[in-house]
Amino acid sequence: MATIGLLGTSSAAAQSQWTAAFVQRMHDLGWVDGRNLTIEYRWAEGRSERFAEFAAEFVRLKVDVILTHNTPPVIAAKQATYPDRVCDGG
Repeated sequence: MATIGLLGTSSAAAQSQWTAAFVQRMHDLGWVDGRNLTIEYRWAEGRSERFAEFAAEFVRLKVDVILTHNTPPVIAAKQATYPDRVCDGG
C-alpha cells in the first residue's frame, strides 16, 4: 500500500478545503485512503519548529512521498530525506 505523508503548515480545520480537494482528486485517480493508499497527516498548526520533527517522522515511517507546500516545510522535508546535502531553499 502506498503511503503519503501530508505535512500541513496550519491546522486540519484551516486546511480542510485544500485537503478535501486533494483526497477527492486522489480518489478520482483510483487512490482511496484505507484501500490502496494511506495518508499520514501531520499539522504544524503554525509552529514552524515542528516541520523538521514531522519530516523526520515521515522518514522513519518510510512514506513513499511527502506532500507539503511553502519553502520552510519543503526545506525540512529535503533535509530529512537528503541529510548529507546542503539545502539552500532551491
